[in-house]
Amino acid sequence: MGPISAPSDTSKAKFALQVTDKLINLHDDVAAATFPDQELLPQFPRLLWSGLVQFQLRLSWESTPPNIDSILFFLQTLCDREGKRADPSEKQLDKKYPGIALLLRGSTSHAKKNLQELYSPTKIGDDDKKLKEKRKQILKRVNILTAEVANTERKGLVAPLPPKTEQLDFSAQANTLHSVLSKYKTCKTGDTVAEIIPKISLSGYRQHDESGSVFDVLFPDHPHQDENGKACNWHNAAVQIPTEVNFKGKKDQPDAAKGIEYHEFCGTITQSHEEQLFLTLSRKEAKLFMPEFANSGISWMLTAPGTRSMTLRSLLEEGYLGAHTLPVLKMKIVLMYLLGKGVWQFYDSGLMVDEWTKDNVEFMFEQRLEEGEWTIGVFLNQPLISAPSCPSPPHENGPRKMTHTIFPKIRQLGIMLLEVVIGREIDNYKGADPSYRGKSGGLKDLLEAKEKYEQWSVKNDWPNAELVVKAIGNSLDDHQYLPKSRDKSNPDFSVRNVLYEKVVRHLEGALTVNYAVSDPNHLSLAPLFKHREFSTSPRGLARKMAQPNTWSHSNSQRHQHTPSPMESPVSIPSPFDQTHSDNWFSELDKLSEILRARPDERDAKYDQQRVKIAVIDTGVSEEKAGVAYKDFIDGDDGRIQQGSGHGTDIVELIDSCIEESSLYVARVFDGDGLINDRTPDLVAEAIQWARKMEVDIIVLALGFLRAHDGIRKAISDAVHRDILIFSAAGNDGSIRKVAFPARLPDVMCIFSTTPGNKPSREINPPARDMDANFAILGEIVKTPENGSPPRRLQGTSIATAIAAGFAASLLDFSRQRVYRRKRKEYGTPDLKSREAMRAVFTELSSGYKHEGYHCVLPWQLLNQIPKDGDREVRRQELSGLLNGWLQF
Repeated sequence: MGPISAPSDTSKAKFALQVTDKLINLHDDVAAATFPDQELLPQFPRLLWSGLVQFQLRLSWESTPPNIDSILFFLQTLCDREGKRADPSEKQLDKKYPGIALLLRGSTSHAKKNLQELYSPTKIGDDDKKLKEKRKQILKRVNILTAEVANTERKGLVAPLPPKTEQLDFSAQANTLHSVLSKYKTCKTGDTVAEIIPKISLSGYRQHDESGSVFDVLFPDHPHQDENGKACNWHNAAVQIPTEVNFKGKKDQPDAAKGIEYHEFCGTITQSHEEQLFLTLSRKEAKLFMPEFANSGISWMLTAPGTRSMTLRSLLEEGYLGAHTLPVLKMKIVLMYLLGKGVWQFYDSGLMVDEWTKDNVEFMFEQRLEEGEWTIGVFLNQPLISAPSCPSPPHENGPRKMTHTIFPKIRQLGIMLLEVVIGREIDNYKGADPSYRGKSGGLKDLLEAKEKYEQWSVKNDWPNAELVVKAIGNSLDDHQYLPKSRDKSNPDFSVRNVLYEKVVRHLEGALTVNYAVSDPNHLSLAPLFKHREFSTSPRGLARKMAQPNTWSHSNSQRHQHTPSPMESPVSIPSPFDQTHSDNWFSELDKLSEILRARPDERDAKYDQQRVKIAVIDTGVSEEKAGVAYKDFIDGDDGRIQQGSGHGTDIVELIDSCIEESSLYVARVFDGDGLINDRTPDLVAEAIQWARKMEVDIIVLALGFLRAHDGIRKAISDAVHRDILIFSAAGNDGSIRKVAFPARLPDVMCIFSTTPGNKPSREINPPARDMDANFAILGEIVKTPENGSPPRRLQGTSIATAIAAGFAASLLDFSRQRVYRRKRKEYGTPDLKSREAMRAVFTELSSGYKHEGYHCVLPWQLLNQIPKDGDREVRRQELSGLLNGWLQF
């Protein structure tokens, strides 16, 4: 291989793609040799592989990734074993990155030895601190470099089949659920007996902490079926199956331990008035129990009351799956994965007595919040199956009746997957061979499916289609599931295990490679179609993981090619009691009184360094006199506007935390407070404006789904000037990752807590593994009294304002004479740097880490200095404490 000298970014991307391909292949070899059982693959190899695949996808699609140099520097460290770092001054790529060039020339020894050392099982869990630190630093770099990987909704390189993810087996729990539900199968009214047939969500079964598993179930109310053309109401329940159950009722609750009687269950459903039900199942009593308190950590599916279910057949007949667009493609891949995984999970359980077909896979209309309005539609990531009333589960050792297939459940899965792919029914496919006519239905379907499969597998234009092709082919060909085709020496190699290897892993791979997630609940899907008969006002059930809030789930056409917003800057009303948040602010006021400089504690230097805070939002009320105002919407800086009022809320919350500061407000949203195509560019301009104003803190109580180069550069420029950036993590709960720009490493990402200093489960995105997840009060927050009726707010944007205001009060204190003297004594850095502020927030969340979130309690500062005594002494103690924390 000759010298690689082209210095262009395009050449760099090709160079990086070549070495990434080779490193992935090396990973496969080393991981297979080191860990023969891929189910036991440790966390480090899995995460490193995931990072390399994301590099591969991005390099395949972007001619000039913005962080290409950082990616190459990282790849060089993986390829070189002699400690040779990249030479920034060198122009030729092969000389600048000698380790990469060596691997591309065919010499794999250095890179392979690096991976062998990093993957070595003898090192995992021992006291080799050097290797552990090396792994930690590598994963930290992977996390940073992959944070900006774009959403992968386009064609790309077929990546290797991903390593097995840890898949929990729910078959035993499914049998338990089916057995108990069968006890509640009838409702008797006089001489009439109606059957209660619940529906099980194929995306709603999951492990819940260590307390057992949870299944999302829909129960129909009385009379439990469509009557006279009118649909019944469906009630959502989360049914928990604990690992161990001990039901003991309180003395004043004698019925608590009895469970729900079988004949009373109908009334329990119907009288719930469309509220969410939380039920716990007892194997011993074979009953359902309704705990006194529902578990707030449950994520609820949501359905629209008074609607009929729709079968997969009806969706195919109406042509809803026939569109060849990226959004529909995304829906299809998610649906296929859920179907395949569901068949695998429930294959030999009572929930799958017979094969699933397009006639018993169903969908309900579902309410979700889309762009600030309630949308009722059919979403393909919520397929349902009806729980059969048969009390005895089938066995996997062959069919119970004569069929044309050996494993009808797997064959029918293959037919369904193919029907989803082509968007039409196989049994109505008119291009089939005429010789199939007259054949029995099952055989005819199979023959037509195989013919259509052969045509599609050759002519398909799906991204990474090879994975889907294999999954469907392995479903239609059931010979590989016969005992003679399985490894008899491996007792675990049952039909289900082969099904997972041959089908589910490939569907999971298609999901991972195309969308960089292995859990479809982390993807946002548009509705396949909307229900026009319903109003947009919320009714019936409320989705706890996506409650009415300010963060938009935009999938509208106008945003498909632009960074999609995650938040519309509008405050969220909260229905809860206010007492505890009042107590929270009362404690903060005690700290603020110590931090705030009295007239005799000021000097000329302090007075010249008033803290400057920029709020980039919807504007501000004209009643906020004295703010510096810049209008990026109309250009009319002389006419202050507040738009939706979100910016005013943010400013007032900051003011409640710091008495004296200089405020700079930039208006970047139109009057309705909604995102448009210009918004990201305006945010970038506003950040640059704030930098020129030499502010100390920039508050971004907003977020986007996708990264934006202009915002990234503006933040980088600001950070180089030692400006603190606070940004909201997001309000979508577990269905989205941290928003942009909060996920940038130079930004203080802020999550929300309750007044009790616990993470806001319904609001916060998942905590990140490789970075601090600072959280502060963001629920049940009352707007300051300013002559208007108080409102209650919640969300990470509210938490961001409070965090920024508190940080500003600390910064103000650091500029006072008492602190400056201690800083000179300790020789510590300026509190204005991100590292310094992170150190303080880390100390203030010490002992309050919950579920991966670092929950900040500001008044911990007061708990570590004398409670009584001279004010000056207390302020000196506080100065010493803070400076001590900053001795890195």
